[in-house]
Amino acid sequence: MNEEKFDLSDMEKYTAKYEEIYNDYYAVVRRIVSRLLNDRSYVEDVIQDVFLKIFISLPTYNAKLGSLGAWIVKVSTSQVYEHYRNLGHIQITPIDDVSLLVDTSTTGEDEAISDKVIYCTSDLDELSRRIFILKLVYGYSHKEVAEVMGVTEDISKKRYRKAHKEVQIKWREYEEK
Repeated sequence: MNEEKFDLSDMEKYTAKYEEIYNDYYAVVRRIVSRLLNDRSYVEDVIQDVFLKIFISLPTYNAKLGSLGAWIVKVSTSQVYEHYRNLGHIQITPIDDVSLLVDTSTTGEDEAISDKVIYCTSDLDELSRRIFILKLVYGYSHKEVAEVMGVTEDISKKRYRKAHKEVQIKWREYEEK
């Protein structure tokens, strides 16, 4: 999909491509929106707004500026902020709580690993934590992380390396507990 241009001239193909995107990215969008919204009653409404915005804006998406996934993450977070602006107040859960970025809804061994990740990233500054989680947990490339975070690719790499070293030290501390 990287070099693909979304063309409205054949609405059937466009709709099929949109449905493919919806199916591929719904879970990602839902996770982002539900973790950023304090009021769960708005989650489905905001998700719907995100996909409406994607449908409308898809023809203007430029693959040369970044991956589709990074663009969808940006649209999702922007739509949450827009939702709160429309309500007239900002009530977004702070992203420095790493549990928002890591799926902690699991049980057993996965829950213990999530606790370790939260512990190990708790001392990182907000930007480094976000970069580390996007890169390690979500598998973003440094280019995609840079686009989502609004930093250069070089800063993404430097912050990730530094965060990785700090997390390794904290991981060992956690293991010794």
